[in-house]
This record gives sequence, structure tokens and C-alpha cells, in this order.
Amino acid sequence: MDFDNDLEEFATAVVAGWADVWHGSRLDDGICDLYVRNLPFPPSWSPHERDEFVEEQVGRDATSLATSLDDACDLVVDGFGREHGYLPHDEDASMMIQASRKESFSLLLDGFEYLQDELAAAAIHRAGRTVGSMTACSQAARRAHRARNMV
Repeated sequence: MDFDNDLEEFATAVVAGWADVWHGSRLDDGICDLYVRNLPFPPSWSPHERDEFVEEQVGRDATSLATSLDDACDLVVDGFGREHGYLPHDEDASMMIQASRKESFSLLLDGFEYLQDELAAAAIHRAGRTVGSMTACSQAARRAHRARNMV
């Protein structure tokens, strides 16, 4: 499981063919593949639960990423023009746009880290633990349990 390398490969492929290939469902499929291969899903989850969780996340993340990738062209060229008083040459603009698009993939990295935390919490809460389990054995939990039973 090496999300950074997979993300780098995915980002390179998307940036290289953004205008021609990666709009729509192909972007969704690529993000889905990244998540399915790299997220640490709770072992108790069924394939259906995993797919449902990933599908929810992919829709949101793909929309954010596509917007960022589309906006990169205008933002980079306009920003350069405002800063320097002239527009960049086509080759320079192309390199700046590609670099900006590649930076857009930090959105997926941030989202991935958030999803890892969310899945870790889900694994704990869905592991069948009850009030009498080992997670409820702290002194504070025992005091709270005694206080509830005394009422």
C-alpha cells in the first residue's frame, strides 16, 4: 500500500491527458481505484459496504479535483498576466498549467488522510464493542456505570 506512488502515477497520467481523456467517469474510476487499492478498510466490512463508502467519497473528490484542474489554466495565465503585465509564452504557460494541475492532486492526498482517520474510527465503533467490553474498562467508565446502576 503506497498511496504516494500511486497518486503520483495517477496525477502524471491525468495531467498529461486532461483535455482529451480524463473528463467524467474516467476520473471517477481512477480515484475509485486509488481508494480501493490503498485505504485500510475494516476487516468486518463487506465488499458492498466498502464500495458504497468509496462511491460516496469519489463523487465529491472527483468533482473538486475536476474543478481545480479546469480552473488551473485560467488561474495560472491570469495570475501571471497580472503579476508581470503580459501573458506567458505558450510553452511557458503550458508548463505552468501542468505544474498547477499536478499541485491540485494535494486535494486527494488531504482527502485520503481524512478517509484513513474516518475508517480507523469506523473500525473501532463497528467492531461489536459494547459497554461491557475492554474499551469500557477504564476507571472513569466503571464509575459512570456504577453511577447509572445506583439511580
